[in-house]
Amino acid sequence: GLTAAAISSPPQVCGASRRAPAVGSLSAPAGEAMSRRADGSFMPDPAGCARPSLTQDVMADESSISASPKSSGTDQYVVIARRYRPQRFDELLGQQHVGNALSNAIQTGRVGHAYLFTGARGVGKTSAARILTKSLNCVHGPTPTPCNECELCRGIAGGEDIDVLEIDGASNRGIDEIRELRQNVNIRPSRARFKVYIIDEVHMLTREAFNALLKTLEEPPEHVKFIFCTTEPT
Repeated sequence: GLTAAAISSPPQVCGASRRAPAVGSLSAPAGEAMSRRADGSFMPDPAGCARPSLTQDVMADESSISASPKSSGTDQYVVIARRYRPQRFDELLGQQHVGNALSNAIQTGRVGHAYLFTGARGVGKTSAARILTKSLNCVHGPTPTPCNECELCRGIAGGEDIDVLEIDGASNRGIDEIRELRQNVNIRPSRARFKVYIIDEVHMLTREAFNALLKTLEEPPEHVKFIFCTTEPT
């Protein structure tokens, strides 16, 4: 809560005081810093004894507050799993065989139109999908070592690229969502090399929805890649 406290000034010893020549005069003698007493007379303020007025104190406080840097509000805490998410194939710990297979496919130009990543939670399915997407769409690619510095790589890593659609299969599992996907799949990417659909928890799609997607999955346009991630491959 707000606490108010009385502010008292310690007494000051400023040397011997002397009255101004004219008692009750409304003007201080020229050339001297004077202070007025209760009876209207003036007394000199020796050097170092003059105290700033309350108005000056308030103005100084306001200027110091306005000059202090303000928080921009953009600094947010990022959890460790996102802060240290792998950004290259060689950073996928325990998944070297997956990284080598995908790197060889990119180097030889034998990249498939659809991939299925399976495994328990936390093994790196979504991370591998994003790295593959960056490798295909990097301005220096297709390359197994994306630069992670171009606008496309940064957008894909942050999940903000408009040509990379990450879909949650658990909440978009109906045939209406798949019908919309089929309508948009023929639209070419706006700036990237490939339009990539990353469908997480793909096993949550209904049977009717997956059957509707099957034809597009088997023969997609040349500019489309599908990456499925699931914890239940069967």
